[in-house]
Amino acid sequence: MSVPQTWKRTRIDRVATVNARIGWKALTATEYQSEGYVFLATPNIKSSAIDFDRVNYISEYRYQESPELKLQLGDVLLAKDGNTLGITNIVRELPRPATVNGSIAVLRPFDIEPRFLRYVLASSSTQDVIDAIKGRSTFPPSLSSAASPTFSMPRRPGSITSPYCKARLEPLSLHGQWHSSTSRSMSLLRLMARCHSVE
Repeated sequence: MSVPQTWKRTRIDRVATVNARIGWKALTATEYQSEGYVFLATPNIKSSAIDFDRVNYISEYRYQESPELKLQLGDVLLAKDGNTLGITNIVRELPRPATVNGSIAVLRPFDIEPRFLRYVLASSSTQDVIDAIKGRSTFPPSLSSAASPTFSMPRRPGSITSPYCKARLEPLSLHGQWHSSTSRSMSLLRLMARCHSVE
């Protein structure tokens, strides 16, 4: 992924918190309910929009015991194990309270534009690293809780706040898996660079 020379490199854990379900808190299918709190699995984040309809539900107790996994708008979700390793999405709406299962990490940006973080995770450079993990694993591949937060990533100086940038970033960054389209990726990079120059 080529970026402007004015951009620096950082680590994911320096621009976002990274949390996932602790092993001893792992939920089993026997705990699912007909109603309750949304419990997202990797199939729910595979499309361009998160599927909040075809989901499992858990109790309020289970939902409350992991407050760091209570989803918020702008959270970036990353599938961290199995054949779906590397799938990413962003929480753009929350029709009801929701959390995630043990296969999904929740990245909560605090010093970076959430859409750009999702773009970096979906970019070819990050996906190449993930593909390498898949290729050398004899067991179901996974990102360890120690490894994923330390991923190196580019960081654009400043923030994307101008009306110009917001109006043009939305259609580029909110639809589809970005790494599947080279032209879309390059368009986003060019726009990021221009946003930096106009602010």
